[in-house]
Amino acid sequence: MSTHSNVIYFQAELRSPVAFDRTKALHSLELMGEQLHDQALAKEVLEFTSRGVPYYALEDAHFNAWVGQAGGLWTRARSAEAQPA
Repeated sequence: MSTHSNVIYFQAELRSPVAFDRTKALHSLELMGEQLHDQALAKEVLEFTSRGVPYYALEDAHFNAWVGQAGGLWTRARSAEAQPA
């Protein structure tokens, strides 16, 4: 179960200047991945989270693409959580 009420809050935590907040957000995505019944999505989420948080640079296109990808995975995982097994 996710601790974030929507993807905007999740992505805001990933963009936080506080390293612990970014790590906590990524860990929450990892926990979602571990509980998914959709094995393909679970694998994708766990592979993504295993790489950890990239270098923090709000102006960097790669960092922002990573936040976007994390948000997409979070949205898909939340949607899969809501569906019965």
